[in-house]
Amino acid sequence: MPRKTFVRANRSLTSAFRKSVSLVRRSELAKTAAMLALVVLAEYAVFFGLRVVFRTEYLPFHPVSSGSMVPTLNVGDLIVVRGVEPQIVSVGEIIVFHSPRDRDMLIVHRVVGINSQGGRLYFETKGDNNPAKDSWSPYPGVPETHLVGVVIGKVAYLGYVILALKEPLGTAAIIILTAIIIIYEFMVPAMKKSRKTRVEELPVGPNPVSCPETRQSQLLKYI
Repeated sequence: MPRKTFVRANRSLTSAFRKSVSLVRRSELAKTAAMLALVVLAEYAVFFGLRVVFRTEYLPFHPVSSGSMVPTLNVGDLIVVRGVEPQIVSVGEIIVFHSPRDRDMLIVHRVVGINSQGGRLYFETKGDNNPAKDSWSPYPGVPETHLVGVVIGKVAYLGYVILALKEPLGTAAIIILTAIIIIYEFMVPAMKKSRKTRVEELPVGPNPVSCPETRQSQLLKYI
């Protein structure tokens, strides 16, 4: 093969190889993006699935953050809540409800009485560890519209994990851990492949032994 033809073929192979490497890199990025999208979609699917199964407006798992229900519920317990119609709640059940004073605050107390006024139910509540009933003046109790659900179970100590994650330090830990997982699972393998392809991309010159012109020049040196 003439030298020019050999060099031209070598350049064509190198160009084709670089294009294939570029496609591989793009596919790696696409794969990483797809995996992240699947993780996010899975989280949303679990979130909405649990809400549908337990019929709650939030996730059916809540950590106990105060000692008002000791010894029935202790700080750090994780309670399981099921959404129910207000009409089937009975005295003695433990309910989760929005505070009539601050709707963003969720409270877990026991029902000690039920009143009906103007066609609306009101739940009188009390913490097992509190000396007196809750006062929700001007309401005679917790309005039925504030009911989230009834407590159907608990897991001891597991609530501590959620309470810790709600703190700024816990949020930062989640972000850092997520970043480490992404880097380790996706970025590091991509970087290793990139280094490997760069080494393989180094141009390879004509073989001095197989090239006829090189053989002739080597023979001339000995003549």
